[in-house]
Amino acid sequence: MILRKHEEDESAIQIPDRKVINMNEYYEIEYWAGKFEVSPEQLKLAVQHTGSIIPAEVEKYLAGR
Repeated sequence: MILRKHEEDESAIQIPDRKVINMNEYYEIEYWAGKFEVSPEQLKLAVQHTGSIIPAEVEKYLAGR
């Protein structure tokens, strides 16, 4: 997760890091599950099975099922 400051009001804005799947954030799980067209549970199982949070590796696993 990358934090950036908004120049006008100086509040921190969270910008997700799309280089990894953050399995600790529900909105990230929802994003990647939607992107890969699987359920959140299927995504969790794919991450567990591959042992990876790298999107390309998880996507490759899901495509081969």
